[in-house]
Amino acid sequence: MSAPPGSSNDEILKWKTDNLLRSGEENHPYQPGNDPGRRPVMPVPMRPPKQKSWGKMRKNITSGPDNSMWLFWKKEGKTEEGADSMTRQEKELHQAARKNDIKRVQALLSSGVNVNAGNQVDRTALHWAAGNGNTEIVKMLSSHDANIDGEDKYGMTALLWAAWFGYRNTVGALVFSGANATCENKQGLNILHCAAQNGHVDVIQFILEDLESFDLNGKDKNGKTAFHIGAEHGKLEPVEYLIGAGCDVNARSKDGSTAVHYASKNGHPEVLTKIIQAGAEVNERDKDGKTPLHLSAEEGWIDIAEILLDNNADVNADAHKCKPGAHPKREFVPGQKPVDVKKEVSPLHMAAQNGHPRVSKILIDYGADVDSMNHHHMTPLHLAAQSNWYDVCRLLIESGCDINAINARTQTPIHLASENGLNDVCEMLLKAGAKMDIPDKQGKNPLGVAARGEHIAIVDMMIKAERYFEMRKGLPEDQEEYEEFYEDELFAYLEEDEDGYSDEYSDYEDDDEFEDELVDELDKGGKAEGNQVDGKDKLTPNSPDRKESETGSSRASDTSGYRSGSATRLRRRSHNLDGEDFDEESADLNGHDPYSVPSDDFKDEEEFSEGEEFSGTYVSEDSVTIKAPQKSRLKKVSFRQDRSSETQHIRNICFKLATKYLKSNEWKRLARIWKFSEGHIKAIEHQYAGTNSYREHGYRMLLIWLHGECIARNNPIKGIYEALLTIDRRKLADDIRRKANAEASQSPRKCAVS
Repeated sequence: MSAPPGSSNDEILKWKTDNLLRSGEENHPYQPGNDPGRRPVMPVPMRPPKQKSWGKMRKNITSGPDNSMWLFWKKEGKTEEGADSMTRQEKELHQAARKNDIKRVQALLSSGVNVNAGNQVDRTALHWAAGNGNTEIVKMLSSHDANIDGEDKYGMTALLWAAWFGYRNTVGALVFSGANATCENKQGLNILHCAAQNGHVDVIQFILEDLESFDLNGKDKNGKTAFHIGAEHGKLEPVEYLIGAGCDVNARSKDGSTAVHYASKNGHPEVLTKIIQAGAEVNERDKDGKTPLHLSAEEGWIDIAEILLDNNADVNADAHKCKPGAHPKREFVPGQKPVDVKKEVSPLHMAAQNGHPRVSKILIDYGADVDSMNHHHMTPLHLAAQSNWYDVCRLLIESGCDINAINARTQTPIHLASENGLNDVCEMLLKAGAKMDIPDKQGKNPLGVAARGEHIAIVDMMIKAERYFEMRKGLPEDQEEYEEFYEDELFAYLEEDEDGYSDEYSDYEDDDEFEDELVDELDKGGKAEGNQVDGKDKLTPNSPDRKESETGSSRASDTSGYRSGSATRLRRRSHNLDGEDFDEESADLNGHDPYSVPSDDFKDEEEFSEGEEFSGTYVSEDSVTIKAPQKSRLKKVSFRQDRSSETQHIRNICFKLATKYLKSNEWKRLARIWKFSEGHIKAIEHQYAGTNSYREHGYRMLLIWLHGECIARNNPIKGIYEALLTIDRRKLADDIRRKANAEASQSPRKCAVS
């Protein structure tokens, strides 16, 4: 084979024709289709090209300059100059004017070049010279009859370009050459607007001092003055100069916004402070009824919110639909449209809905109503729970909000969280004592909503929570046994009970012999009783029959579901919820652990756990700290799926029992013995429809029951034994008792069943 070809296309084609031959075939001229090294290409149906919207095309043509446009001023870019209608000399004139090549410009002008030749966006040499501050060339072009007020396709004249880039001398030269000082581009921007937007105080000074009768409060097509534009872009010096010149600090744009609105929305604290000091109102509303505080809360500007609140901004201002400058009234004015006085949102609603915990904390500290409602009767907690803002929900709950508030659809926050499959928020609301018996307009309580959405983890947590709070009824609120039991290892039972046997079943954590013998005995007992399930349908934790479920533990991540790195993690100090997995015997109902805590952002050495007294701080989002409450409203209990090593042995037994030995309806009989409600049973069996689905249902029920037994510090083996006797499974119950008693006789610290 010859050497590879050079770079010429003809050489490459000839080389491929001579050398790329198929083995055992005749020589074929090279074609792309018979190249042995070419990958096959699937035919693609031809589609007609998309037609661009004329509205968008017209917007691109008529819209004024934006930040991306300025790049071609500083580059050698040819995109603006390569129009076919321009001659070579005209292109050279543009380049020379741009580069301030005075001699070349003089030579071209002497040769009679068209001084007003425009490129594809109608930009002339005068535009280039003015935009680059080349004052001498501007004077030369003006003296050679250049169109001094000529506009490009954006309506920008040479004077507007000079003001935009802040060339005061060039602005003066153009004005003294007869340029129209009141010119505007297609957005309505005049030279004062251009200078203010880019912070050119010297140009502003020239305009206001040297030009007669220039309108200080002139507006563009959006009704914005130069003062508005300077505040919007955070240009402090122009704002100060305009205030000193006597501009209207409370002027409104077409959407009803003031300079305070623009500075607040875009996060310019120094500009905002200067505007307020000049006497601007902080509680004015725009056409959407939003005050500057609404905008700062919506965007999450901490310092802006503090400045506004320190200057008497209304922390509970509801966003009304009303005319700008007019306070909403409940009266009809003849000849005018009736004012819509429906409550929209407070600043706290805005902060909660957009996931800004620090702004929310500031608003609450300044007296924001945590239970305020919008026109849909949604409280801030509704909005935060619906949007999966874990840290905002925690803040609102600890601030004393009503966790059972009802919206227009009679939904509580936990309805919305369960509807969207948000595990973390649901568990938090459950710990705070959210009611589970409130039906929505469709008659569904939160448990029914979670079951309908097939959010298995949430269903199980809700049933655990209901049973937990039912167990706590009648107990003193300050009973330490139930408030502080997580200070020790949750499932280590070290005390003897009144029947004379120990509750320390966690001793078997490292004793696999007892578990193996007990399971073997269960196998024998099951076969003897004739209750062995057909082996070909045997269910395993990784069986394809096991249905995946939404976990809802995060929002996309921002988000974010919630935004990554922003949610506050509140750690449990004792019980490790992220412990060892279930090995081959552990059934993960959701494919993976759905109960991961949102994030790990604690920066204080004394991290406070839920339910614990604490006077320090916890951190959310940035470095600003939020003080924690003295006493948390959240119960110190976990409703998450148990993955601790302390209960792994009993969970293995529950799995064997549910999947191998219980008949189809026996799990329901056990559930009723253990005081599961019919609603609980219905919610459990809502998932997994199939012949063998009762195994999944039984296993989930046993895990829920085990959760309550561990909290109550009962002996789970004894509970299983007694329940099996009740449903006439004596043989299996006796096998369990015999093995447990045999082990207890060898070690007095191990469980016995009498």
